[in-house]
Amino acid sequence: MIPYCLVILLVTTVLSQDPRYNCPSDWISTDNTCYKFVFAPKLTYEKARKSCADMFASLISITDLTEHNFVENYLINHDFYRNSWYTRGIQDFTGSKSWYWDGETTPIPYTQQYWLPNAQKTPGVIIVYSYLTSKYGWSLAGKNKVLPYICEIPRTFAYRLTMERRTFEYGVAYQNLTNVKRGPIFQAQPKGVMVVSRTPIAHIECRAMCNPACQYKWYRGFNFAEEVTVKTDNRYTMTNGKLSIQDPVEEKDAYTYQCQVSNSIGTVISNPVQLAFGTLGEFSNVQDAPVYTNAYNGVALHCSAIKADPAATYMWLRGSPPREIITETTPYIFMSANGRLYFSEVTLIDTSDYYCQVSLTSLTTSSLGNSQAPSRVSRVIKLVVMQKAPMTNWGPQIMDDFIYVSPERPLKGFNVRMECFAYGSAVNYLGTWRYQWARPGGKIPANARFSDFNRVMTIENSQPEDEGNYLCMVSRGTTASDERNLYLRLYAVPYYLVPLRAQHVDLGSDLTWTCEASGYPYPTYSWYKDGKMIQNIPGEITVAGNALTILNLQQKHNGMYQCAAENYLGTSMSEAQLRVLAFEPTFNKKPLPAEMYGAVNGNITIECRPEAAPAPTIEWYIGGSLISSTDKFKRELNGDLVITGLNMADAGVYRCKATNDLGSTESAGRLFVKGQVVISVPPTVNDKAVQNETKFIRCEASYDQELDLVYVWNLNGHRINITKDFHYEQIIRSGYTGLMIKLIDFKHGGTYECIAKTPVNEARASGFLKILGPPSEPAGVKADSTMTTSLRINWFPGRTNGLPVDYYTIQSRVEGEEGVMTNWEYINNDDGGRVFERDVMPLGEARSDRRSYLVKNLKPGNVYQFRVAAKNGYAGISPQSYPSALTKTLEAPPIAMPSLIYGGNGSVGDLHIIWNEMPYEDRGHQSGGYMVYWRKHEEGNDDRLWNKEKINSWKQTHFVYQVGEDNFYLLYEIKIQGWNILGSGPNASAMIYSSEGMPTAAPGNVLADAFNSTAMEVTWDEVEDTREVMKGRLYGYQINYYSDDDIEPLYKTYIRFPGQMGSAVCIGLWADSNFWFQIQVYNTAGLGPVSDSYKQETLHFASRLYPTEVAVYSHSATSVVLKWRGILIEFDEATIVNYRLYLWPSNEHFRSAEEIDTDGLVTSYILTNLKKGIIYAVRIAAISDGGEGKKSITLYFTLTGGSNVAIDQTLTEFRAGGDAVYMSVFLLIGSIVMSIISWL
Repeated sequence: MIPYCLVILLVTTVLSQDPRYNCPSDWISTDNTCYKFVFAPKLTYEKARKSCADMFASLISITDLTEHNFVENYLINHDFYRNSWYTRGIQDFTGSKSWYWDGETTPIPYTQQYWLPNAQKTPGVIIVYSYLTSKYGWSLAGKNKVLPYICEIPRTFAYRLTMERRTFEYGVAYQNLTNVKRGPIFQAQPKGVMVVSRTPIAHIECRAMCNPACQYKWYRGFNFAEEVTVKTDNRYTMTNGKLSIQDPVEEKDAYTYQCQVSNSIGTVISNPVQLAFGTLGEFSNVQDAPVYTNAYNGVALHCSAIKADPAATYMWLRGSPPREIITETTPYIFMSANGRLYFSEVTLIDTSDYYCQVSLTSLTTSSLGNSQAPSRVSRVIKLVVMQKAPMTNWGPQIMDDFIYVSPERPLKGFNVRMECFAYGSAVNYLGTWRYQWARPGGKIPANARFSDFNRVMTIENSQPEDEGNYLCMVSRGTTASDERNLYLRLYAVPYYLVPLRAQHVDLGSDLTWTCEASGYPYPTYSWYKDGKMIQNIPGEITVAGNALTILNLQQKHNGMYQCAAENYLGTSMSEAQLRVLAFEPTFNKKPLPAEMYGAVNGNITIECRPEAAPAPTIEWYIGGSLISSTDKFKRELNGDLVITGLNMADAGVYRCKATNDLGSTESAGRLFVKGQVVISVPPTVNDKAVQNETKFIRCEASYDQELDLVYVWNLNGHRINITKDFHYEQIIRSGYTGLMIKLIDFKHGGTYECIAKTPVNEARASGFLKILGPPSEPAGVKADSTMTTSLRINWFPGRTNGLPVDYYTIQSRVEGEEGVMTNWEYINNDDGGRVFERDVMPLGEARSDRRSYLVKNLKPGNVYQFRVAAKNGYAGISPQSYPSALTKTLEAPPIAMPSLIYGGNGSVGDLHIIWNEMPYEDRGHQSGGYMVYWRKHEEGNDDRLWNKEKINSWKQTHFVYQVGEDNFYLLYEIKIQGWNILGSGPNASAMIYSSEGMPTAAPGNVLADAFNSTAMEVTWDEVEDTREVMKGRLYGYQINYYSDDDIEPLYKTYIRFPGQMGSAVCIGLWADSNFWFQIQVYNTAGLGPVSDSYKQETLHFASRLYPTEVAVYSHSATSVVLKWRGILIEFDEATIVNYRLYLWPSNEHFRSAEEIDTDGLVTSYILTNLKKGIIYAVRIAAISDGGEGKKSITLYFTLTGGSNVAIDQTLTEFRAGGDAVYMSVFLLIGSIVMSIISWL
């Protein structure tokens, strides 16, 4: 222990004595750490993390009780508003749900957690310091709350808070950034591609900025071991960073790919991306069972099962022929993204055939395909609504399926669809029903859009701040309502709050590099150097979560470094260059001013800022004499000389000498001492800063210390109100006085004037600050040279703001049928809407400042609008330009073909052809329609003539031709093309059958046998499913039935059973009654002849009584005895044959109950394999030929261990083998509690 204590004492002593480790005045210092308590501006969690990272610090993590006590004491003494304060503690919801410090992999030890009472029950996922009663401790808050926060940095790195930030200019003789050698930095990461239909080519591209020039390679396969070249496959071509694959096929090309970029400085690797292929399976040939329901119920139809990868969209059709369901005219119907069709309330009119149409889609990655995405239409899904007395004024009842979120795991940056739907009385639906959305504790996002009578809320381009609780409220009239709550959690591929910054560090120094990424699930980290994963090397390199530490830096450590943040959704890379520097001192860039001015009795700071690596030692001279540190002359950490109490004798030539192991140099300037206030350290005449970073403009005055001095700042002639604008902060500290600008933006650029005022006089000095960052928005976007499928757009670039433009993005939108503009989308080119500077050619010497690009893949006869944005090497992109004027492409014949051709139905002898209406933008001209061609299919005879019909309307989407009754259910070849006054478009082909005729056969040998008191099993001989017998295809059988008490009615009650079968169970009959049964076969044309009739009697009633006096008794440690009183039957009830027990854990649904049948008419049963601590529920029913009787009242019981159990007078206690069984109605309360706990 003694040596350890000595080490701690030695480190603490060094930190306290070395000025490099002093915390700045606006930071709070402890023995080993600097803290900054940021009261304002309050920020969200991610913005607070970024704010700390911008200062080279991080959000606070608590390592021991001493640190916790320090934070608590500070907040008690300084936070009089008792705010909550962000730390970087997070909860891992993907696994153990333990608490972690963000970026670390080890859970926070329980002994180092400082929770307030019951604080862990507070909603939230971030650990915050909150106040309760008389102390501060840990509580929870959501990530989107706006709170103050605490930053920390080890004192060993405190110099980073005040040191000038080094750039690529540091240590080089020139300041032109375009000439500085630097390793590859990605400008555009590759994007995954999902091929959802046939496409001639697929592209994956990465693009990087390098000097010297970049060299690109692509890899794929396990651990990316296989290099992809033109020799891999002759379908592959590579152009710089673009990999092109001709005619991609899944068997050869479906891999995860990674781009590698290198130059003489180093190597970086891209985010891994997939080239994947979507697949859409087939619907089963087995038809779904019909859905039977009573009128005035709410109903959901499920789409038939089908495999779709990666995702599918759904649409429903109805009727014969199938037509799209228009919910605007049937508002009580709702088509959900979950594939189901919902009815608030059905009536007899809703009885029909329904079809589910499924289309393949990609929700997250770029989709490719030059033809329509695959789609399938299900077999008929029948909805049969049975007559029942109306229910009035019921509902709303929000379905268990809602609130439904699509996709089920919504991703940051993509659209999130939230649906709400309720069952209930649909009378005057539009007039009485109202859907509303709310966000408890917050506002609905500004990017939310509402549709489908407000039942759907879509959050466009969702962001982390959109997470939280959402509430759907449904009302019917003024008295009935229901609501449902949902917590929306956004998943996210890891993304960087602060990308890695290049490091320019001294030879022999130490470096701790951190990367700040976010995502959900929370990411894990790894580090790479020149494309290879970094492993720990004891005493040299340590990787700990998001932190990389390198000790004693040497030239071998030069290169390109990357932080990889990964979760199961993907991996994101951030790269930066490490330069280990070693050169002798130089004053080439910052020599001492030739003349300096100070005031009598004032102070002055003379800057000495040479570039050197390692850091130089500084010596000051006046004349030829070395200046020693005294109360009057003080040398600052950064090398500056501070002179206090100036007098005339202090005037003279001051010389700064900088020395390191590689050499020495000096710079000199003359100091004049005046009798008035002067600006001794003026702002830099021409300075620059990068958008969203922090900039310090130095301005220090020398003045008579007997006088008061204030600083005033102007920007472009206008006074800066520092107290009201959080971007600005006045810093007054010896050697570090000036204006701090935080989160700097372009509006902060211009001429800054510093005014130092005393009651006697004032002094002024100014400097110009240029803001670097993304380009300004392009201007003057104009379209010309219009063709049928292309046009040329021209624009003027905006200001480059420090770096040349790398590429532009071009977006377009088109005018729809009603004159409403569609949403903006990137133009369809090989680069996802990006246009690189090399591809944008000036129009000539007269207008060399203008850019031009030929936009292709447009559609004829459409009105377009365009806008442009620009991107350079800085983070972010320019604002969008003002949209161009509306421009119409030249009209031409249609370029697309009609979709979804199908047929059938109609009367015998009809050829019924149906297709989807051609979209407005595909028509090429609005005067036109369709050409329909047909001919009977004959195998091997393709030279036959086609029949044709011209349709003169774009709205007509069906055609019927009489082929004759003898041509029922024959295969026909169909072609349909769009036409307009300028010509015809491409053909769409299909094979369909002509309409069916009425079946001619009737089922024979009809029999019926009682199934139970209200059901009958009917059997018959199957009808042969041939064209000749069925006049088409067999769709199913219809059972007609009526009571023997009635004269045979004209319209009989019936049940339909789809598919080929020889028996079915007819339900919903009366007990102990005679019924007549008839069978008919049916197809799409109708019903066949009626079979012979057969009469049969249903069985007696099932028992109307239920078992009573149900009791439970101990039997063993894992079993109980259940006893009950049997029941007597009435004269019209069927004889009881046994009893059925239903047993289930009470916190689960009754549907999960285990069914246990007794042997014979026993009145007791041993329940075995029970577990302690579970509250069970049990019910009993009598079983007879008439079916299952009524169930007994639910009984709750549980097993508890131990021989000494306290007796509650409300319970009956039974003991056996040291265990006890408890029965009580109070166990119902316990079961509810357990249900809630289980749900949580």
